[in-house]
Amino acid sequence: MSNRSRSALLGALTIAMSFLVLVAAIAMPTGSRVVVVAGPFGDRHPVRIVTEAGGRLVAMGRRDFLAVAEGEGDDFTKRLFAAGAWLVLDGRFAEACMRENAI
Repeated sequence: MSNRSRSALLGALTIAMSFLVLVAAIAMPTGSRVVVVAGPFGDRHPVRIVTEAGGRLVAMGRRDFLAVAEGEGDDFTKRLFAAGAWLVLDGRFAEACMRENAI
């Protein structure tokens, strides 16, 4: 691999990592309402994840692996991950993820 190719690859990786850090900072849960993302092909349904984490289901998402939930305690996000969530996003993203008919 030439030096030019390595420099281009390093630049692309730096931009990608910077983007991921920015998205993570913006999407990090800050309140009691969160969006729960379960594995799309797994056996861990978001309703089960929310229940096991001690939360309350607010609405199902547009896809079967998305749910909006509320929970108490500073460790709610940690409990969701322990129950099988792949990703937990801030509640600001709930409207974009919800079905038209919320629970």
